[in-house]
Amino acid sequence: MSTETRRRQGQQPEDTPAVTVARAVAEREGLEPAALRPPLAAVVDTDALNALAGSGVTVEFSYRGHEVVVEDGRVSVAEP
Repeated sequence: MSTETRRRQGQQPEDTPAVTVARAVAEREGLEPAALRPPLAAVVDTDALNALAGSGVTVEFSYRGHEVVVEDGRVSVAEP
């Protein structure tokens, strides 16, 4: 099974990395971000994620079966 990775910049200038992750995962699953369960904040500290983005630190975690990488303000979401 191949793994497809999607790279995204924030959809709007005010989007945080956490919002971008939620939107990317929701889009992959055909859902609205608010419908994601558990919510992203229950899986990862979204304040820390937002603070670390763009700091030169790479953050990797699994969310709803997707492998998520946040690096230099970019979000990659790999298909499960």
